[in-house]
Amino acid sequence: MANKDRREIAKAVIAVTEAGISVLSPLALLLIGAKLCVKYFGWSEKVVVGAIVLGAVCGVYNMFTSIYKLAVKNKKKKETGEKDV
Repeated sequence: MANKDRREIAKAVIAVTEAGISVLSPLALLLIGAKLCVKYFGWSEKVVVGAIVLGAVCGVYNMFTSIYKLAVKNKKKKETGEKDV
C-alpha cells in the first residue's frame, strides 16, 4: 500500500473515532451528573431519563457538526488544490 492510501485510511479511522467520542461524551457526562444529583441531593429518578435524552440529542448534534466540518474542510481543500504534507 502506498503512503497516500495509509494516510487516507488513518484519516477515516480518526474521523469515525472522533464521531463516536463526540456522541458518547455528553451522554456519559450528563448521566454521571444526574446520578450524583439523585444520590446526594435526593432528586427524582426522572432526572436520569432527562439526562439520557439530552445527552443523546447533544451527542448526535456533536457528531453531525464534526462530520460537517470535516466535509467542508475537505471540499475547500479540493477546490483550492491543496495537498497533504
